[in-house]
Amino acid sequence: MPKQHNPRSPSNPNPDPNPKGQLLAVGSTMTGAVLGLGAVGYFLDYKFGWKPYGLLIGALLGVAVGMWDLYKTMFMERNK
Repeated sequence: MPKQHNPRSPSNPNPDPNPKGQLLAVGSTMTGAVLGLGAVGYFLDYKFGWKPYGLLIGALLGVAVGMWDLYKTMFMERNK
């Protein structure tokens, strides 16, 4: 019986070469980061009365995290 290939081997940490799956992951990360950090900023606005700066900074940090994940997906995966 031939040995089957394990798609989750250490040499292949990303078993899904499907670009649609990668785009879905990047989009989910971007959305989650913006909403999550925006919520933290909104809470800080409410707690300390910083309106609207906490929300703006939180949302901008969320966009930065999402862009970093997009960069890693596009360029760092390609160089492996």
